Amino acid sequence: MADHISRIGASIRKIAGDRAFNEVIKACGSSADEAVIPGCTTSVGSLLDALIRQCGTETAAEIMRSCGRQCISEGILAKAKQLYARADGTEDFLSMLNEDGIGGGRLRLDEGDISAVYTSCYCPAVREAREVPSVYCSCSEGWFEHLFSEVFDRQVQVRRMQTIADGADECLFYIRQ
Repeated sequence: MADHISRIGASIRKIAGDRAFNEVIKACGSSADEAVIPGCTTSVGSLLDALIRQCGTETAAEIMRSCGRQCISEGILAKAKQLYARADGTEDFLSMLNEDGIGGGRLRLDEGDISAVYTSCYCPAVREAREVPSVYCSCSEGWFEHLFSEVFDRQVQVRRMQTIADGADECLFYIRQ
């Protein structure tokens, strides 16, 4: 989980600056290390609450999208590119991703867009959390954006339609190719 928190911290610094980073950390504890207490799913929530108060929801969402773009591994990207090269079209590619469990295993083509469904949170930093601000789910937006932009070799747009954090039964994202 420390990796997730450090990515959030690096993204705060990059997007909102050192002052915002220091204010967010100060709101959570006196140092970055104290903001990451073992077993701290609530610290993730506290960090995000402080981030939203300091930077606003839209900046917090961009910070989390940045985290998601950093979170996807080179190995996953390489595997997805291999699958895409072997696939017979987008539907076949999505089936291959689903078989490999990449992207949650519930990807499908839906009127030209790719829909991605999570029935539970895949992020180990918040999987056990009871309450996390839904802005955290912008991380998945960034993850999907990086995955499909890299594979398709063009920028894609990702929309977060609903999330478990907002009270839905499942998370739903649309990826416009």
